[in-house]
Amino acid sequence: MDRMETRVSIIIPIFNVSGYLVDCLESCISQTYKNLEFICIDDGSTDDSGSIVEHYGEIDGRFKIIHKPNGGLPSARKAGIEIASGEYIFHLDGDDSIPADAIEQLVGIAIKDDADIVIGDYLKIDEDENKIYIDSRLNGVQTGEACLNSILAGGLFNIWGKLIRRSLYIKNQIHIPLRISIGEDLVQMIQLSCYSQRVSSCKTATYNYYVRPTSMSKQDKNVTGSLTDRSIYAVQFITDFLKDKVPALTLNLLRGFVKRFIMQYMRSPYPVSIRRKELSDLVSFINEDKDMRAIRTFQDLICRIAANSLPLAKELVRMSKIYKQ
Repeated sequence: MDRMETRVSIIIPIFNVSGYLVDCLESCISQTYKNLEFICIDDGSTDDSGSIVEHYGEIDGRFKIIHKPNGGLPSARKAGIEIASGEYIFHLDGDDSIPADAIEQLVGIAIKDDADIVIGDYLKIDEDENKIYIDSRLNGVQTGEACLNSILAGGLFNIWGKLIRRSLYIKNQIHIPLRISIGEDLVQMIQLSCYSQRVSSCKTATYNYYVRPTSMSKQDKNVTGSLTDRSIYAVQFITDFLKDKVPALTLNLLRGFVKRFIMQYMRSPYPVSIRRKELSDLVSFINEDKDMRAIRTFQDLICRIAANSLPLAKELVRMSKIYKQ
C-alpha cells in the first residue's frame, strides 16, 4: 500500500487547555503528511477550548469536533475512536504537540514493516523549555508478546505518541473499566500489545510531552501515595486480564510487576485497610507460584508476610524507612 493512501486519525482529548491548545492544533495542521483527520473531543471544558477547536474546524475541513459532558480521559478517547475513519490512530493530548514530520515518519515505518503498532521516542519538556530525549528502548520489529513483556518489566506504556492500527480496537473491544482513573494508558497498552502481531519502533522523537506546572504532581503533596492508591484498579484489571492467557515467561513478569506494585503500596502513606481486598487478591496471585515464594530480597520478604498480615507488612516497611534515615 502506498503510504499516502494510508489515512491517520489524530485523536485529541481536550479539557481546559486553552492556553496550550493553539500550539497543539498548529502542530497538527503543519504535518508534512497530509492524509489526516483531526478528531477533537471537547470533554466539557469550561474555558475557551471549545471555541478554539470550533475556529480550527472552520479553517480546515479535516477537523471533526465533538462537544460532550465531562467524562474523563478514557471516555474522551473512546468517543474519538468510535468516529475515526483512519487505518491508524494516533493519540495526542491537547496540551502537547508533535514535530512536523512525526506522522510521516511513523507511517513510513508502519507500511514498511506492516506493523500493528509503531512506537516513537519523545521529548520531555519542562516549564523552562529544557528538553530530555526519552528512548522507548525498543528496536526493530518485535512481536506483541515482546512488547507486552517489555511493559511488564518496567518499560514505557504511554498510549500517546504511537501509531496504532484501528482494527485492534474494533476487533478486540479494547476497553477501560470506569473505576480506573489512574493507569488508563497502561491498561490500554497491555491489551493492544496482547492482540498485536508486529510492533515496530521509530528511533526519532515523534512527540513533545510537556510537564506542566498545573499537573497533579505539582499540586498534590501526597502524589505518590495518591497515584499508587488509585492505580490499584488498573493493576487488578491487568492481572485478571493476563493471568489465564499468557505463557510462563510473561506470567512470571506479571508476578514481578505485581510484586513491585505491592511494595510501592506498602511505601505509600495510605493504610492497607483501604484496599484490603484488592491487595489480598494480588498477594494471593503472587503466591500461586511456589517459585515466587522464595525470599531473596526485602521485597520478597514483605510480599510473603503480606500473605498472612497486610498491616504487619506495612509496619515493617515503615520501620525500614525509619532505620534507613
